[in-house]
Amino acid sequence: MDQSSKFPVTASRSTAGAVVDIRALRHNFGAVSALRAVDLSIQAGEFVALLGPSGCGKTTLLRCIAGLVLPTGGEILIDGQPITHTPVHKRDLGMVFQSYALFPHMTVSDNVQFGLKMHGVRGGVADRRIADALALVQMTDYQSRYPAQLSGGQRQRVALARALVTQPKALLLDEPFGALDAKLRESMQIELRRLQKRLGVTTIFVTHDQQEALTMADRVAVMHDGRVEQFDAPAKIYNAPSTPFVADFIGQTNRFGGTIQSIANGRMNLRFDGGEHAVDVPAAHGMAGGDRVIAMVRPECVRVGVEATAQKDVTLPGTITDTVFAGEKVSVYVQTSIGVVVASLLNPTRQGSGAMAAGTDVPVSWRKDDLLIFHH
Repeated sequence: MDQSSKFPVTASRSTAGAVVDIRALRHNFGAVSALRAVDLSIQAGEFVALLGPSGCGKTTLLRCIAGLVLPTGGEILIDGQPITHTPVHKRDLGMVFQSYALFPHMTVSDNVQFGLKMHGVRGGVADRRIADALALVQMTDYQSRYPAQLSGGQRQRVALARALVTQPKALLLDEPFGALDAKLRESMQIELRRLQKRLGVTTIFVTHDQQEALTMADRVAVMHDGRVEQFDAPAKIYNAPSTPFVADFIGQTNRFGGTIQSIANGRMNLRFDGGEHAVDVPAAHGMAGGDRVIAMVRPECVRVGVEATAQKDVTLPGTITDTVFAGEKVSVYVQTSIGVVVASLLNPTRQGSGAMAAGTDVPVSWRKDDLLIFHH
């Protein structure tokens, strides 16, 4: 069979993605546990983001999948076949590093060809696949240039073409946009997402950027201390976080301490620390009267001033301590009896420049059902 037939740019069919299964994967660096029995099942053609703070284990997990790190325990399977101990060059995976790792003494074309040589693909078949890969990332006109003659975005495209030209079962990306400026980063995110959907290649993407993960991924695995705290669709990760860490890490949130006073008929009475009255909220699973809890509410759910007076669920008097302008929104910090409450307002300038000035006494409010409740 012609080895180029799977990958022509003009083909109507997409490259088939692989199912990637991670089972109880562990890895230790000496006494430090970088991965603690990680389980993930990634569907064919799915775009998955591994998201978390520095040191959470996301890059270690990606490098274990790539074969660059040998796990201490557990198993990695591609389409049901174990590859945990398979050499890197036999895993049939494409990898794009944060530094791009292009050979400076090779032209763009030669860099893309390198992976094919390692797979024993040469001659006319290789030439066609290189041309297709460069066309796919819009770099055909740059094939004779060297990496030093390219911009950061162009080098990123070449690294992507080199990873795709071998027709990998899965594409692995380790923060590939880290060196790009904000505008180019956003453009490349959109371009990669379109390309991934067009090819149908299973993609695992490491990032510490929450917005990047939520924007690009079909599902997000939020990692913390070597574990996956939640693996879910972006909307579920943001609107229904399963742990306080996920709620805190994804986006901004207001966090308060409180105590459950009583529970009955699917509702519970919650008293905030420092609050005068109990609030009736939906009952959370596994909680009982007397439990200490963490209550959270997103800033975009909080109303301030005139808008707050129409919101009767949770209303608190307060005083504005600060406002932070961020272009399309303004964050308003209000001191209340239960702590500082942050509200995120879209384009509030129409209200007048003095409406949200520091020192202004204002009520804040939010719907009871917008509260996220967790055990302390």
